[in-house]
Amino acid sequence: MRFLFISLLFLYACRSVNEREYQHIDKNKANLVAGKTALVFVSNSLSDSTLLTCDYMFYKCFDQQCDATYQKKANDLVIEFVSSNTSFEKNSGYPEILDENYFKNQLENFRQLAKTENSASIFENLWQLELHNSIDEFKNYILLNNSVWSFTGGAHGNGYAETMYLRKPSGEILELKELFNDLSAVTKIGEKYFRLKNELPENESLSELGYWFTDDSFYLSNNFTFAQNGLQFFYNTYEIAPYVIGAVEFEIPYTDLEKYLIVDPRK
Repeated sequence: MRFLFISLLFLYACRSVNEREYQHIDKNKANLVAGKTALVFVSNSLSDSTLLTCDYMFYKCFDQQCDATYQKKANDLVIEFVSSNTSFEKNSGYPEILDENYFKNQLENFRQLAKTENSASIFENLWQLELHNSIDEFKNYILLNNSVWSFTGGAHGNGYAETMYLRKPSGEILELKELFNDLSAVTKIGEKYFRLKNELPENESLSELGYWFTDDSFYLSNNFTFAQNGLQFFYNTYEIAPYVIGAVEFEIPYTDLEKYLIVDPRK
């Protein structure tokens, strides 16, 4: 399940970034910094070890001042994502300077929490963590991709992915309802492709098929990405179905959306 989930996240992220066309912005000109950091976590018994990793991207802000409001907002969201998965606190405070050391320090926080937790337990769990975040620039929007897989004990690890389009220059998050002139009609189209992708009978109740849609009413995920051939939607594990079904994704071709789509952040 872990391999399948990470593979889905990787394919989802890669398609959302690499297959797009239109007006990309050079990352060097956009003041973006990308890198990777890692720490080894050794069990208290010294019998096993694992690698804690973080692939990151953020805007370099000099003297704590970003070039635009959306850059500050993106950095805040990156910090919220990282801290919630390393210190388990979403509002742990904005670092004095956001730089490469921040991400290494957050991995160290996670490692120390793991050591403390294992010291207090008769059962030793080898905590694991893989963090990924990236930023893709367009003329009027940026796309923020976050994904994580972690294991902190229990029957299995868990992970999730999230995507957000932020407007320039305000940094406001683009909501699903803003994309279409008729969200209800697009939702009906989406359910058709959701059932096709997951090989579900057309007229059978989704709840009877094991899905958790409220009142058995299908809805589109807020995790959406404009890919090359269509609009992709991604549901995290446990979001609409039990763990055994895992993460779910599907795509609506642009040809089905032509008369409904009113906002396209790629342009």
